[in-house]
Amino acid sequence: MPPVVKIDSDLLPKFFPRVLRIELSQFPQQLFRALIPRHGNRHVNLDDLIAAYKLDRLLELDMVPPTVEVRYNGELASLQLWVHDTKMLKEVNEKKLRAPDPEKWNYQLHRTYLFDDLVANIDENQGNLLFDPQWNFIKIDHSRAFTNTLVQPFEIGKRLNQIDRPFFDRIKALDKATVRREIGDLLETGALDALFLRRDALVKAFEKLAAQKGANQVFVP
Repeated sequence: MPPVVKIDSDLLPKFFPRVLRIELSQFPQQLFRALIPRHGNRHVNLDDLIAAYKLDRLLELDMVPPTVEVRYNGELASLQLWVHDTKMLKEVNEKKLRAPDPEKWNYQLHRTYLFDDLVANIDENQGNLLFDPQWNFIKIDHSRAFTNTLVQPFEIGKRLNQIDRPFFDRIKALDKATVRREIGDLLETGALDALFLRRDALVKAFEKLAAQKGANQVFVP
């Protein structure tokens, strides 16, 4: 990793992984978020953070910032592009802020929910969803995703009732060989098979919902 020229102290309490905001000499004035698991912390998987970015890129979601693995002071860490001037969902809710374009908000929110269902993100919370000044959604911290569970955090027909057709079609068209090539070496045993079992269940649930409510009510442009 290039030399660090600026570093902020830990951004989270000690029982969380170390999260540092750093600046690298090779990229002046651009901040990065470094996440370093603490010894004994079994709830952080750096590979999942990188896999989430690669799958985001494959699906053209464009919500997960670029993320790579690096070594920092002899320890493995993930390095993720820091997005400036963001608000957490927690702050948005506490201050009762409202996006100026509700349609764009819902469009992005539904994509977020479906992505979390696909990757089995069991730690989605109000601190992991950020918004830039243009109200674009930014997803961080997928360190507890790609689990083997088949449970949908945002169940189709209850918490998620609509999705845009292009994103749905990309998920439906996911090819196992392609996904294995992109992220297979980052996933634990059985995680890839579980991902495609979830994918098949999500597609089936949405198509069943469309048959009940009408395709135009479920799949939007």
